[in-house]
Amino acid sequence: MTWAVAGCDQVGDAGSQPTPTTVLAAVGAYANCGGPAVPSPFPAYAYDIDNDGAIDRFVAMRCPGSKADQLEVLTGKNPQGHPQRLGGDDAGPLIHHRDEVDLEHGCLMFADRTVLVGVAGGGNPSAVAVSRIGHWDSGTHRVVMREAPHGLTIPCGAIVPAART
Repeated sequence: MTWAVAGCDQVGDAGSQPTPTTVLAAVGAYANCGGPAVPSPFPAYAYDIDNDGAIDRFVAMRCPGSKADQLEVLTGKNPQGHPQRLGGDDAGPLIHHRDEVDLEHGCLMFADRTVLVGVAGGGNPSAVAVSRIGHWDSGTHRVVMREAPHGLTIPCGAIVPAART
């Protein structure tokens, strides 16, 4: 199985990625936060998780005053400026802000139709702990997330992802 650490080589140029303003409006951040959401320090990642030929976007946001992130995956099939959740509005975020996951110094790693969500913390500066594992489910057209086994790490510590869009 080949692994790709997102952030080393972003797909597409900055002009093809949705802006934080349109992303936040598109995914219902107001309903989740009870007010406007703000972009997370976590960078946006680009990867075709559903293998449909369109690059999907993994974007995090935060409710004001929160240190927890909400992770969304937006379909690459929609025109620029009109991002929508992969799997539709009912799909919900991959990680909800109520999960109290801080992605600020974490990263994502992809393999085939799988995404690993790494969260910084602990004593190892060259790797991060895997918090969640997501698999693309072609039957439901969604990424199904689950807790990762304890002790699984990925080498994200030295990665400097592309600038946040």
